[in-house]
Amino acid sequence: MADLFSPSQARGERNVLWLYVRCNRCGEVIRNRINLANEPSATGYDDRGQPTGFLLRKTLIGSQQCYQPIEVTLTLDANRRIVEREIQGGQFATAEEYEAQTETLAP
Repeated sequence: MADLFSPSQARGERNVLWLYVRCNRCGEVIRNRINLANEPSATGYDDRGQPTGFLLRKTLIGSQQCYQPIEVTLTLDANRRIVEREIQGGQFATAEEYEAQTETLAP
């Protein structure tokens, strides 16, 4: 899964995850920034009040005027690492696929 989700520590952004998906309708690869410190919702707490896991839901729509919603659900452990992922309306993609698309569309 490391290829599908890119931690941004190299860019100096803590608690950030980049999500890449491909639209099933038009094929556009979409990049989305996830703030792991604020966006996931806790799914439960231990006896010390610490979260035992997190859930994150995102609806993504591309910029190529397709407007097909892509629903992504990520289940995270207590350390905010991905343990399960689901997608509807698209497929998971990689940063390399996104960059290749960006180069193709550049003037």
